[in-house]
Amino acid sequence: MKNIWSLLCRKALIDSQTNTISLIDSFEEIEIGIDPSAKGKNVNVVVDFELVSYWIKDKNDTKNYLGSVEVTDPNNKILGSFPFSLDFANSNRLRARLQFSSMIVTVQGEYIFHVKYKSEDEGKFTKATEIPLLVKVVETINNLKSNK
Repeated sequence: MKNIWSLLCRKALIDSQTNTISLIDSFEEIEIGIDPSAKGKNVNVVVDFELVSYWIKDKNDTKNYLGSVEVTDPNNKILGSFPFSLDFANSNRLRARLQFSSMIVTVQGEYIFHVKYKSEDEGKFTKATEIPLLVKVVETINNLKSNK
């Protein structure tokens, strides 16, 4: 079992006739607008993106696998864990897509998406890869005050 690649992108499109995938707007950095009053708090920011991974396994491997993505902030605080299926069905390769509609932001800095896997008969996940995401926080002003 092996993770060949994983990345973050705005959208992944799969052509049903050719089974090819188009990864739209891959990124390693995002800029988030947060109200200054929320500084130091967990802020759930609306942002649509996908984590896409390509996996292979040996043809003789008959095990069933599970995947998980754990997201940590720059202080190594776990913000969430997202399980997913690694169903190889009748193939020795697959693509896994996790779709996100929001992300918890605590502070500015590097967030890590820890991609892991395990067979159904194992208790502990094995690290496959880590995807860093640099989050830049920009303060937004929701209540504009007049200087009159």
